[in-house]
Amino acid sequence: MKVKELLEASDALNKLMMIELDAKTAYRVSRNMKKVMSAIDDVEKERRKLVEKYFVRDEKGRVQPPTDKETKEKADKEWEEMIESEVDIDIHKVPLSWIAHAKMCAQDIRLLEPFLLDDMEEKK
Repeated sequence: MKVKELLEASDALNKLMMIELDAKTAYRVSRNMKKVMSAIDDVEKERRKLVEKYFVRDEKGRVQPPTDKETKEKADKEWEEMIESEVDIDIHKVPLSWIAHAKMCAQDIRLLEPFLLDDMEEKK
């Protein structure tokens, strides 16, 4: 899974965590979310390193993006490389049938796809 996909899926996972689920499903979702949050924390640490490396502080101590084109391009390139990189997370997929009762929008389901196992076809 790419870092970008992980970041995009975090809000949908949070929504899923707020839905009342049976204990087995809630446990699996919770364990996955813990792993996702750990990976996101690692990404955030790397993002902060990029900010420290390329951004500057103004006279009031506020962080300002680079103003020169070359530095901005370097920062953008490093960020793009980071979010396009693969992250290895041991996800235990949740069968879709386990959350079939949940009210979720199609966008959330699309974002959650890497965390779901489509077992609904078998039940037709």
